[in-house]
Amino acid sequence: MLYSDKVQVAVNSAHDTAIANKIIDMMQSLKLKNNNKTACRWIWELIQNAKDVVECTETVNIEVDFNEDKHYLAFKHDGKSFTTENIVSLISQVSSKERMQSLKNGVTGKFGTGFLTTHLLSEKVKIEAYLQDEDEPLKEINILLDRSGETKDDVIKAVNESFRQLKESREVDNSVNRSSRDFNTCFLYELDDAGIEIAKNGLNSLYISIPYV
Repeated sequence: MLYSDKVQVAVNSAHDTAIANKIIDMMQSLKLKNNNKTACRWIWELIQNAKDVVECTETVNIEVDFNEDKHYLAFKHDGKSFTTENIVSLISQVSSKERMQSLKNGVTGKFGTGFLTTHLLSEKVKIEAYLQDEDEPLKEINILLDRSGETKDDVIKAVNESFRQLKESREVDNSVNRSSRDFNTCFLYELDDAGIEIAKNGLNSLYISIPYV
């Protein structure tokens, strides 16, 4: 192996380790800080992220489908599609926003530490959405975001699997008629008993606060 290749292998390993350690630390901190207030936060984080990707209409529609019997919760919105940059940031658990640019554009958050609180619902979330970069064709993405790993190797494996799924994204058939008002992004959480209670707490918080918001 050439020395330059060895350096690149070491750089890649260090990068993977840094991502894994950050995710492990953040998940442990999230679980330690879990309380009634934190358990209500997930819905507001998802709403905030939907707000940050409004289309040119300057409005965004959302839908929350909570089914206690079937143990799932789906959060959907009809905002802009993902870009490669922000889906990679989401998988790596790195905020894609630049502070000054975000403040200038009115963006309050973008898949940073706040989004991690939604993993109180479930450590695994399936993302069904669309991706489009500037001057590039629309792609459909189906990714499993898995934060259940307890070791560095487990987390690295899960992150790399998410990236593998991202690379397999296919272009959308242009003959399919899609309205700009369709729900084009869905975060699907499979809930255990604890996740169901957290879902209820978040939705109760929404119902109480929404008239004021």
